[in-house]
Formats: sequence, structure tokens, C-alpha cells
Amino acid sequence: MKEKLVTYLQEFIAENNWDENNVPEQTRAIFTTLCFAGGVDPDTKEADYILQMIYQSVTEKIIPYEAFQNFMLELVV
Repeated sequence: MKEKLVTYLQEFIAENNWDENNVPEQTRAIFTTLCFAGGVDPDTKEADYILQMIYQSVTEKIIPYEAFQNFMLELVV
């Protein structure tokens, strides 16, 4: 399940602009689901790896990685 959600998130971000409509919130909601349902703890190498993989799919680096990471983990921490 985790792998499918990570792949979906990568494709979702690659196909959508980060600063468009509700894309950041939708991305965070899916990532939060991945953490809770997939058993991914926020302060682990696994979570960092997944976030880095997702971030690489952001086509325009309009958000610094640290801000992206903080935003994505906000509802999980």
C-alpha cells in the first residue's frame, strides 16, 4: 500500500502545480493517510526518504525543501 501511495503522490505532484488551488492541502492529506495507514512515523528515515521522493516530483521548486517538509508533517506530528 505504501508504495502505491508514494507513486500516486509523485504522479499527482508532477501533474499539478504546487501553488495551484488545493494541491498542497491534497498532497498533505494523502501523505498524512500514508503515515497513519501505512505506519510511517514522522521522525524516521523512511518518512524523510518518502518526502524527498515526493519533493523531487515538484516540477517547479517554488517551495524550499525545509518548508515543504514542515508543511507535509504538520498534521502528523
